[in-house]
Amino acid sequence: MNYELYRTGYPGNAAILAANTPARHHCTMDNGENCELRIGKSLDKNEFYRLLRRGDFAAITDIFDQNPLAVRRLLTRLSYAPADDLHRNGILCWRELSARRATARPDFFREVIRRHIWGMNDEGGNIDWSAPEIIGAIVAGAPELYAEFIPIMRMAAEAEPLLHPSLQAALTMLSRDQP
Repeated sequence: MNYELYRTGYPGNAAILAANTPARHHCTMDNGENCELRIGKSLDKNEFYRLLRRGDFAAITDIFDQNPLAVRRLLTRLSYAPADDLHRNGILCWRELSARRATARPDFFREVIRRHIWGMNDEGGNIDWSAPEIIGAIVAGAPELYAEFIPIMRMAAEAEPLLHPSLQAALTMLSRDQP
């Protein structure tokens, strides 16, 4: 089983299970705020990658709606993979998810951007070589929400030569969407 806690409030607050349903458990945090524990099937990595290879972003969006953290983990793994079709479709998937779900989950995508910016800096080890493309894809999917991150991404990527190809790809993707 896969367990995820969706909550508001501060990290570290204990949750007390209240009314239970087969797939969802409603909770109350120790500070009185509501949360929800969702229980469902774990995400099959091979099935997910099969959908990604086919470019079935509608099916992936449905999976995202059920288990966004698992989708984030699988797509993040691809940011460290060789530049092949699966890797490229992973980048495009970020764009599609952002376009389809950013208005409903703006903080989720903001957190993805933040993590990838951290992965580009010295403290993060400068190893997230696809980070500019992922950030560019999220911004391209919902520019009205995330355009503010373009200069931050650009500055971080320009400081590290290994990130330049991904930065170029991100800027190319972003420029295609501009009139």
